[in-house]
Amino acid sequence: TNTDIRGLSVVDDSVAWASGSRGWVATTHNGGKNWKWKQLTEYAKLDFRGLYAFNNKQAIICNAGSPAHILKTEDGGETWKVVYTNTDSLAFIDALAFWNEKQGIAIGDPINGRFLVLLTNDGGTTWTPSDKAPAAFKGEAAFAASGTCLRAAKNGLTYMATGGNVSRLLVSTNYGLDWASLSTPIIQGKSSLGIFSLALSTNKTIFICGGDWEKDTLKKDNYFYSQNGGKSWNKAIQGTNGFRSCIEVLHDKQLIATGTSGTDYSADEGRNWVSIDKESFNVVQLSRKGNAVYIAGRKGRIGRVDLSVK
Repeated sequence: TNTDIRGLSVVDDSVAWASGSRGWVATTHNGGKNWKWKQLTEYAKLDFRGLYAFNNKQAIICNAGSPAHILKTEDGGETWKVVYTNTDSLAFIDALAFWNEKQGIAIGDPINGRFLVLLTNDGGTTWTPSDKAPAAFKGEAAFAASGTCLRAAKNGLTYMATGGNVSRLLVSTNYGLDWASLSTPIIQGKSSLGIFSLALSTNKTIFICGGDWEKDTLKKDNYFYSQNGGKSWNKAIQGTNGFRSCIEVLHDKQLIATGTSGTDYSADEGRNWVSIDKESFNVVQLSRKGNAVYIAGRKGRIGRVDLSVK
C-alpha cells in the first residue's frame, strides 16, 4: 500500500492497528496474517502518525500538520468522526497516549511559545487544550516519527521528549496537568537532532533514542538511559547503530530500536546493542496484552518480530 506507516497500536496477540500517510489505516484480527486496509478518502492528503487502539472496534488517530485533526472510530475503522480540529498554521500533533480507557493526552509542536497539550477524560470523544502546557525554547519541537515521543505510564506519570535546538524530557506526575523539565545529553542543536523516542521499563529505567535523521548512520550521542528518573544519564557499552526513531521495551530485559538505517536489539536492558536488520522501518511495538511484536515503515510494510531467536 502506498503509505508511510508511523502509527502502530498493538492491542493483543490478535488485534493490531496501523496508520500512515495518504489517509491510510489498517487493522488485523488474526495476529497479522491478514490486514484490512482503508483509505479515508476525505483525508487522503493527511499523514496519520499518531494512533491508539482500545480494542478491535475503537481507536483514535491524529495527523501531523495543519489543519490538525483527531479522529475516533467505534466500528472497527469503517467510519470516523472528527473530535478535534486546530486550524492554526503552526498546528502539528506529534503523538497521543492513554493512561487508561478514559484518560488520554495528545501533544503537538509549540504554538505561541508553548507546546500544544490536549487532554481527554471520556476516551477521546472530546479534547481540551491545557492552560498549563510547558513553554518551549526557540527552535524546540517534538518529533512525530513513530508516535513514541510521548509515553503515558501508571498513575498519571507522563514523559514528553523534545528535539531541535534543545532536546529534553518534560515530565508530568498528574496526568499532564503540570510539567517539569529534565535536560539530556543526546545530540541536539539543530532541527534534525534530538530525542525521537523514549521507553520505560518496569524498574523505572528511562531509555531515550534518536540522533540525526538527516545522517541516519551517525552513531554519535544518539542513545542514553537513566536509572534515577532522568537526574543523570548513562551511555551504552555498545550503542545503537545510527539514527533510531523508535525504541521499545520487550520482555526479560530485552529492548528493540528501529529507524531508517536498520534495527538493533539488546538482551541486557540497553547496555549493549547488536544490529539485527538493515532495512528501513519507522516504528516497532510490543502488544499491551501478549507477546506479539510488530514493526512497520515505508510502502505499507508491516512485519512480526520473532523473539524466540535470542
